[in-house]
Amino acid sequence: MGYRAGDNLALCDRCGAEFHRSEMRKEWTGLLVCIKRCWEPKHPQLNVRGKKDKQSVRDARPEPDSAFGTTTMSTTATDGSTTISIASVAEIYNGRSVGVTLNDGIVQWSFAVSDPSGSTVSLNEGVRGQVDAGNVVRVASNAGDTFLNLTDAQRRANL
Repeated sequence: MGYRAGDNLALCDRCGAEFHRSEMRKEWTGLLVCIKRCWEPKHPQLNVRGKKDKQSVRDARPEPDSAFGTTTMSTTATDGSTTISIASVAEIYNGRSVGVTLNDGIVQWSFAVSDPSGSTVSLNEGVRGQVDAGNVVRVASNAGDTFLNLTDAQRRANL
């Protein structure tokens, strides 16, 4: 290492070797390193920023819990049927809201138009699809609970 005017000697922070300052460079880590052996450019992956992800579920609806009593269908009901046979008619009476789970998973809300006869419940409108035995039937647990069918809501909104 010869003398160079204005070019002092310095030690590489990585390898410890002695170099003229002109042969060294400050790295992105803040270390003063030699250009020949130790200098590394900052890797582009270190600058990647994550995109903000919308974690919420659109139109999320929690599963009904204790707000509903549940029972099951005891026989199959066909499309348009206004009577259903269920395993338990407890808490069902004239005017009580009843939600029938169709085979496609949609719950169709209706209400009983009379007190049950045995295990048969008469509904104000026919089911809008096939309902197999074993499908869940929900019963509103509070006497004042009423539920609108989608078609009723659409009629009120003049859609």
